[in-house]
Amino acid sequence: MCTPNPFLFDRGDGEWALRYHGRFDDALNPDDEPTEYDIRDAVDAVLTGEDVEVPDRLSRGCSIKWPDE
Repeated sequence: MCTPNPFLFDRGDGEWALRYHGRFDDALNPDDEPTEYDIRDAVDAVLTGEDVEVPDRLSRGCSIKWPDE
């Protein structure tokens, strides 16, 4: 739907698993200072073996334009 649209996978048990999908942070505009760092929190949780608190957030960014076929 939009970009950037990060995905975070983990292979802790030998099988790849999607652990987080969504926004980088809660800043609506490039000049805004974020107060929530969703992808960083998800990476930290995966690295410490914890569950990702919010595994799916709506991405924010530029919409993807698909050509008419």
